[in-house]
Amino acid sequence: FLFVYENQLTQLPQAIGNLQNLTELDLNGNQLSTLPSSINLLVNLRELNLDVNLFREFPPVVLDLVNLETLGLSYNQLATLPEQISKLVNLQALTLDDNPIAALPESFWNLLNLVSLDLSGTQISSVPVKLSYLTRLQELDLTGIPLTDEQLESVKKYLVHPDIHVRF
Repeated sequence: FLFVYENQLTQLPQAIGNLQNLTELDLNGNQLSTLPSSINLLVNLRELNLDVNLFREFPPVVLDLVNLETLGLSYNQLATLPEQISKLVNLQALTLDDNPIAALPESFWNLLNLVSLDLSGTQISSVPVKLSYLTRLQELDLTGIPLTDEQLESVKKYLVHPDIHVRF
């Protein structure tokens, strides 16, 4: 693993791609807005923490990290997620809290291995019925999302895992 958090980094060197046995990369608390293309060479990467950076767009190179299980993108400036996010088929934990995301792409509901999802503090105004597709979901954080009582009841109805923990 490599922890390079809170170092005010604005970019990573292309040589990061040489760390092909890397399984965990923590870049939390820097000033990154892009990632080098060589990140896609980190085929063994399981955890990537990009929380508290300056990403305005979802870093496209992350979509090549198909073995990724945990992805942190909290406290960035993401307004949208790409349709191709469904390529991250092994993703189990995703944190998107405190980004100005207003909606999730249709393909999002194909992330069938998600166990934990944090959407707190986003601009999402409704949670679709397709939430029920995420049958492994055990933790869902919707804190700070302005949902009506009716919408909250609807969310609860579509959550299927018997041990799910939901925060509103």
